[in-house]
Amino acid sequence: MRSITSSVMGDITAVNERLLSARKDLLQAACLADYHARSGEADAFNAAWRDAAGRGRGWKSRAIEGKKALLRIAPELDLRELWTLA
Repeated sequence: MRSITSSVMGDITAVNERLLSARKDLLQAACLADYHARSGEADAFNAAWRDAAGRGRGWKSRAIEGKKALLRIAPELDLRELWTLA
């Protein structure tokens, strides 16, 4: 039988791993957005983002939440050419 302490510690470890993974994913996305913006290929990044957001309500909601999270760590990437949905 697992003790309550080891159970809680296991839960905390799992949460920490998910947070680290999410942060890593955001940093990777920020690097891609920055590369595309700086290399004059913002339209390619925007096309991929619009494609993801256009796959349905759930996809759009997650894309917008991801954008918000990305911009919290890299506000300099709040560039219209990267994020236009029209």
